[in-house]
Amino acid sequence: FQVNDLTGTIPTEIGLLSRLGTLRLSSNMLTGKLPTEMGHLIRLSNLHVHGNRINGTIPSEIGLMENMRLFDAKTNELSGTIPTEIGLLARLSTLDLADNMLVGSVPTEVGHLTGFFKLYVHDNRINGTIPSEIGLIENMTTFDLESNKLTGKIPTEIGFLTRLSILDLTHNMLTGNLPTEMGRLTRLQALFVANNSLSGVIPTEICTLWNSSLIIFFRDYGESNSGESNSSSYGGLSCPDVECGMGCHAN
Repeated sequence: FQVNDLTGTIPTEIGLLSRLGTLRLSSNMLTGKLPTEMGHLIRLSNLHVHGNRINGTIPSEIGLMENMRLFDAKTNELSGTIPTEIGLLARLSTLDLADNMLVGSVPTEVGHLTGFFKLYVHDNRINGTIPSEIGLIENMTTFDLESNKLTGKIPTEIGFLTRLSILDLTHNMLTGNLPTEMGRLTRLQALFVANNSLSGVIPTEICTLWNSSLIIFFRDYGESNSGESNSSSYGGLSCPDVECGMGCHAN
């Protein structure tokens, strides 16, 4: 039922489809809430509802869907917080809640999702700090929290995400420096930290990455790594005296 002109709400009777494995309702004009009865779909592994006008909160009953591997609800009108029960989805590999109106913090329970994992919650209103429990998701490859209202420092535990390839923290209110522990992220290819309130000098450990595996370290979208940098470059960070990527020079 993807890419049709379906309207109305998702019926509560959907919960009676106990053997359903995949549900694709993306790119329609559905409204209303995600019915709590969806928690009965314990065999469901893939839920696609992106690109609709679904509103209300994400029901806590989602934690009952123990076989869920992919939950894609981006580009809707979801509000409220990310339920802590999300941490019960031990088989979850991809969670995409981008482009909604979610508030509150990233629940610490996401640390229970130790499987291969991609997290997209960009373009919401998520606040608070990045939980240190994020370091428990050792197989994480993509961590995208761009365009939220995150505050505080980037946790040192992020250095445990040794399989991380994309980290996007652009357009938040993060402070402090980049943790030196990020030097362990030898598979990191793209790092975005522009438009924050970071301070200090880019750690030499990050420079080591930038001179080897790190391909992209943009100051802002549409701006290349070439050219002179200044005190406001790279989310508020300054360039060190040592060689650090293309175009990053100490003043």
